[in-house]
Amino acid sequence: MRRAGFTLIELLVVIAMLGVAAAVVALSVSGGEARLLREEAARLGALFRIAQDEARITGRALVWEADTKGYRFRPLEDEAARDWSDEILRERAWPFVVRRIDGGRIVFGREPLLEPATLHIATTEVETRLALDALGNLKPAE
Repeated sequence: MRRAGFTLIELLVVIAMLGVAAAVVALSVSGGEARLLREEAARLGALFRIAQDEARITGRALVWEADTKGYRFRPLEDEAARDWSDEILRERAWPFVVRRIDGGRIVFGREPLLEPATLHIATTEVETRLALDALGNLKPAE
């Protein structure tokens, strides 16, 4: 004679699966704008290192310019900027709303930066300060 219902093992497996699913959702949703800002800071750090390396290799200074809409890299000389295009260092829009940005112009040349550059990015929810060292490494500023 078979009884209708679930065994204890079946119930435990379902509860464990629900717990794992809830953890995945919580980790992917948490942080919203703060998480996007951290990801964008990591992307900027990688792009700054690429720009610094390209400036050293080619001997052509590059400028990073940013405003509340987005940012872009371009050669410092206006003549070279007309014909220049680079897929990696292309113009990008911020993935969040930026209310204010300070330090939105950095020049990368053959020589390392003499003084660390500081960026201040303010969004609708969070603000962050980032420091760019002489080698092109971007880190949270104190």
